[in-house]
Amino acid sequence: MIIGRDWYTRRPEFQSKLESLRNYIGSIEGDLPVEATYAGKRGAMVVDVITSRQRQYSTRVVKIVRDWTSAVPEATLNELVTNPLEKKLYGLREGESESITNVAKGLLKFGVDFGIDDEDLICEIWATAVEGFRFAPKLDPYVGHVDGMGIALFAYMRKLSGDEAIKPDVRVKQRLQSMGFDVPEGPQALMLLCEILADELGIQRSSFDSYLWRDPSN
Repeated sequence: MIIGRDWYTRRPEFQSKLESLRNYIGSIEGDLPVEATYAGKRGAMVVDVITSRQRQYSTRVVKIVRDWTSAVPEATLNELVTNPLEKKLYGLREGESESITNVAKGLLKFGVDFGIDDEDLICEIWATAVEGFRFAPKLDPYVGHVDGMGIALFAYMRKLSGDEAIKPDVRVKQRLQSMGFDVPEGPQALMLLCEILADELGIQRSSFDSYLWRDPSN
C-alpha cells in the first residue's frame, strides 16, 4: 500500500524542490556552524534552551550562558535547582527563571525515577525516551510540561542532549519557503516536513536545520 508520505514525496513538484535543496546544501563549503556542547555542563544547556526564545543567539543568549557559567562553581542541573538565576542580573523575562529551574528539576527527577545519577546520561536517555512526544511536549511530565517549553524548545533541548531532533524555527521556515516549499502554519507541520526532507536527502536530522541556518555564500 502507498502511504501518505510516499505519494507526497513522489510528486514531481516535490522532487524538483528537493533537488534544489540538495544543490543548495551541496553548495555550502566548509564545516557547519559549531553548536554548543554541554557535556558536564547540563545546567548551561538548560539556560541556553530557555533563553534562546526570541533573542539574538550569538549576542544575547551566548552572553547569558557565559555569564552564568563563569559565576557558578559547576554549571550543573543541581546548581540551577539550588541557586535559581536572578531575573534582573541576567536580563530574564517574566517566568524564565522559574522555567529554567523547573526544567532542571524535571531532568533530575527523571534521573531519580530511572536510577540514573550522571547528568549527561540523564539528558541523553530522557531525550531518546520522549521522542514520541515531539509533537505534543506537554505530555512529557518531566520537561515538556514546564511553562515556556513549546515544540521548538523541546526539540532544541533534545537536540542539545544528543538526540536526532530538528528545531523548527523561523530561519528554517523562511529558507524552505524561499525554495518554493509550501510550509503550512504551525511548528508541527514544519518539523514533520523537515524530518521528511532530511530522510529523503539522507542527512542526520540533528544536522538538517544547521544547513538551513548557514549562508552558502560565506
